[in-house]
Amino acid sequence: MPENIKKRSASRIYYGVDKDTRACRHISEVESGEKCNCKCSLCGEAFVARKGTERRHHFAHVSNYDCMYAGEVAVYLGLYNVLQKKKTLCLPAVTLRFPSWNEDEILHNTRTIAIDDVKYTCKEFAYPPLLLVWVNHKRLRLLLDFDHYYDEADKRQVIEDAKAENYSVLMYAVDSIDKGDFSPEALTHMLESGSRARWLFNKREEEWRNQFLGKAKPPEKNGSGYLCPISASGERLSDSRNCGCCEYNLANARFTECLCSAGIRHKDDFKKNEAERQKEIEAQRLNNEEKQRENKIKLARQAKSTQITATESTEEEMEQEYQRVVKNFDPDAKEKTVDKYKRRWIRCEVCGKIKEDRDFAYYGGSDGQNRGTCSVCSRKGSTN
Repeated sequence: MPENIKKRSASRIYYGVDKDTRACRHISEVESGEKCNCKCSLCGEAFVARKGTERRHHFAHVSNYDCMYAGEVAVYLGLYNVLQKKKTLCLPAVTLRFPSWNEDEILHNTRTIAIDDVKYTCKEFAYPPLLLVWVNHKRLRLLLDFDHYYDEADKRQVIEDAKAENYSVLMYAVDSIDKGDFSPEALTHMLESGSRARWLFNKREEEWRNQFLGKAKPPEKNGSGYLCPISASGERLSDSRNCGCCEYNLANARFTECLCSAGIRHKDDFKKNEAERQKEIEAQRLNNEEKQRENKIKLARQAKSTQITATESTEEEMEQEYQRVVKNFDPDAKEKTVDKYKRRWIRCEVCGKIKEDRDFAYYGGSDGQNRGTCSVCSRKGSTN
């Protein structure tokens, strides 16, 4: 983002450059007023050290010149000064992730490294400065994100620059100049803990990403689905959404970058030969087939249990309805007695029981709508 400054108001400045020695000086290390003998690291104009009792101590331009980004650039200079003295840096873990993965692949754990060299450059009227450290002949850029200064477009540009210049980018989330603590001690702690650091771009992660993608290919079509080496034997993925949640699929858009045929899911799989990988894929296929078989049995049992429960529930409800009919039954009623299940109920004039019409030999007529003789009593009468 050099030479592409976003407008903002000037903030307080905590680091200056000694006019005589050109050494970096924190506001706590100098005398008050113009005796500070310091100048601005960005524009070179003389500073006055304001060290009163009411506001935070800071540098200001003698002429009150509104030097854009002087405060932020000064912190970069202070960080450069700390790095030169400390010569170590804590790096966060390097991880790899694709959209369908449930867990990140750890490429490198958090570690503290020794710095071989550090370089600071700041072009006139440019922001941010370029702060680079060398580790084992590899370059790493440190970027300070003051109060979420960088938007997504800014970050994409930083990443493009990093790829073009062949270095990684480590971004530190820090407070605004006016609110944060940017003393040498605070900057040292930030570098030692690594708690504010995250990878904006890491070359190792990109190399592994490309290695995974290089082994991926589109799955083979089979009707409306896709053939899958780890699906149940003889079956296909009829629902393409299965591919979208499969950890062998690397694509942002679904079903286009599959690693299953290559037998690769973790970085350690690249160390195995083809036979070893295919053996593991076959084991997964058999395991998936067994799970599908067990799932079908489980679903069948659940369906049967549900059916039984529903039947029991219906019978119970019907019994409750029958008891209601018995309690309120009127054999002299002119209307037929029908419950909510559309069952017609009649009282047997012989045994006195109330039964469904299907259990009667005859009923209704001049004897009344709800009277009759049940089949049991009718048979007994004919026998006698």
